[in-house]
Amino acid sequence: MRYLSLALGTAIVAVWSCSDPQGVNCPSVERAALRLVLEDSVTGVRFPFEDVVASARDGGFEDNASVASIDGSATSPTALPLAFGRAGTYEVDVTAQGYDAWSVDGISVSGDQCHLPATRTLIVRLQPTG
Repeated sequence: MRYLSLALGTAIVAVWSCSDPQGVNCPSVERAALRLVLEDSVTGVRFPFEDVVASARDGGFEDNASVASIDGSATSPTALPLAFGRAGTYEVDVTAQGYDAWSVDGISVSGDQCHLPATRTLIVRLQPTG
């Protein structure tokens, strides 16, 4: 499970490089396939959220992220990145304290000529429990 500790909303990413025989120069930064932005479905606010857990699955592949708090502070994440460096068709689940579980499947993320995913942002509209 990937535990997120984000400073100023900046994710730490793995670095690598590649090129192909046709001379395509690929970037050296791995991108997330999915970027999840949480929102309260009643108020429309994007924080606070506590005890957030998110997962993305594509066949036998699974990536997870969790964060104790999304609170709008300078050190709080603004989004949850998942599935670095991997295009695919994902089932995504999100839970947060005080909200019903959220789930969607069939989220398709394509890859470019360097096999990097074109990051797809999902607005996760969480329904308060109650």
